Amino acid sequence: MRKNQKRKLLVAVFSLALLAGLLPQMAFAADPIATDVVIHKMAVQQGTAAVDHDGSELATPPGTPLAGVQFKYWVVADDVTDAQKSQLAGLRDLAAAEAYAAANPSVLSNPQTTAATGADGTVRLNNMAEGKYFFAEVSNPAIEISDYVGVPFLLELPAMKPDGTAYYGTGANAMHVYPKNVIATPGLDVETRNSDGDPIGPSEMDLYKWNEDTGEWEYVDPFTLPNGTITLEDLESGKYKLVNTKAPDGYLVDDRPIYFEVDNGQITFPDYGPDGEPNNPKAGFEPGDGDINDKIFLTLEEEPKPEKTVDGTDEATYQIGDPITWEVTIPVPSEIGDYEYYRIVDTLDSQLSWVGNGNVVVKAGATTLTSPAAYSTSISGQTLTVNFVPSALKAYEGQTLTITYDTVINATADMGQLAKNNVSLEFNNGHGGEGTTVPDLPPAVWTGGIKFLKVDGQNQNMTLPGAEFKIATNAAGTDFIKWNAELIAANSTGSFVTPATGQDIVMVSNANGAFEIKGLAGGTYYLVEIKAPLDSNGRPYNLMRDPAPFEITKTSYGANASDAVKILNNQGWAPPMTGGMGTLLFTLVGGALMALGVVLFFRKKKETASAIS
Repeated sequence: MRKNQKRKLLVAVFSLALLAGLLPQMAFAADPIATDVVIHKMAVQQGTAAVDHDGSELATPPGTPLAGVQFKYWVVADDVTDAQKSQLAGLRDLAAAEAYAAANPSVLSNPQTTAATGADGTVRLNNMAEGKYFFAEVSNPAIEISDYVGVPFLLELPAMKPDGTAYYGTGANAMHVYPKNVIATPGLDVETRNSDGDPIGPSEMDLYKWNEDTGEWEYVDPFTLPNGTITLEDLESGKYKLVNTKAPDGYLVDDRPIYFEVDNGQITFPDYGPDGEPNNPKAGFEPGDGDINDKIFLTLEEEPKPEKTVDGTDEATYQIGDPITWEVTIPVPSEIGDYEYYRIVDTLDSQLSWVGNGNVVVKAGATTLTSPAAYSTSISGQTLTVNFVPSALKAYEGQTLTITYDTVINATADMGQLAKNNVSLEFNNGHGGEGTTVPDLPPAVWTGGIKFLKVDGQNQNMTLPGAEFKIATNAAGTDFIKWNAELIAANSTGSFVTPATGQDIVMVSNANGAFEIKGLAGGTYYLVEIKAPLDSNGRPYNLMRDPAPFEITKTSYGANASDAVKILNNQGWAPPMTGGMGTLLFTLVGGALMALGVVLFFRKKKETASAIS
């Protein structure tokens, strides 16, 4: 009996000891566990998906920290059902959460609002009690959100660490969550425009994005601006550049990069790109307002174009051998110092020849430029090239260059046919814009001629050789055209009296009565006859009393002899002859008449005397 009692006593003591050992542990497990929750608000790109997270702090969080965001959260009832949890998981934004809370106060209660996230995108909730919580984001009007990832979210505290050794707690043991916002990708208008600010197209651009990891540009896409404007959509955060690859007709490509950056839905326009190059000085940025997108524009420069005249007009007429001054005008572009080359090339028609080396003169406004400091010239055959020194023209940006040079119409000229003088401007702006432009209408010159036929005034089928004529420029017939070397070379000298440079031109009708002149400027002239032809008996015709006007036109030098202008000569009455049988006959008749007169006189006198007596 005593032994049995002793055994019961030992069991009781052991039980008390065991209970005494468990009591401290039971008391510890019963203590509430407080948890610090750190919310990391991140901005991510379109297409970012939600991923499971175990509550630990991430060394490299996804996306970009987003400041200025608050959260509203509710305590979730302990007895929330699985169906109610599914309903909460289906709520997409704050408005839906508030509507659910109002309709289900037994599920969501005790709402509170956090402070706003700081510059690092975090807000910390300290010492949160055990329980279930439902968080929704309070919208920030300054941040355009297109979607949410991982928010709203349910949170149950305390939460076990992923290694299963302990719960998250306070301080360094805080739990970290990473709800994300998909920032609304901005639309960006891109425009090519002229100097007046008007859109011009079609043009083309390439888009590149900077790869921060490789430090290199990655090609994204080409695009066309049909009317000079296009909108780029869904731009992810990052650094970009645009490169103009094609300009509209009449404009120059400018391939200097245009840099811009997208950060959390905001577009900025930096002075320099990530590669250290300056932003295109011809590009600009116009911030959007309300529903209007931000805009990047590129002002393209018009292609420089030459204009050309001859003595101030588009078409002129000249005498063969007389100097002709051609004038070419070209603009001095802005940023001319960047040009790789800027030159005019003039190729003469074969009917034209240079006067010496062309006598080239270049002026910027009223300032005469010097060679070789500002330009150089060269002539190869029929081609003149004037190469400008771009750096020397910087002082004249926006002004007009005037280039003059001299030619003549040469002896090969085709009467009445235009001799066109073709000039072109060749250039390369150093930024991908190069080409050749020509005037809208190249100027031209021409020279003319005329054919004559000397005929009898009474019988126009009778041609008269040997008549000589000069060509006067005035109606009085006193100012005469003189020979020059080119005129002599252009004409058949057999139709003239001893051609010599500087002497008056004297034309002579040939055996068929024909004569002609080639190489006169268009206009009115006067034919002055200085020697009349002879008839078949050797008697001269009468000279033309007055200078005869005639016209030189593009068609006056006909293709056939029948196109010749007829010049008529007439004969006057013949004067009395002297000597020979004609004179003797007149003498005999005159003597007989005188003798008869004497006889009649004396007979009359005798009859009178007889009568008187």
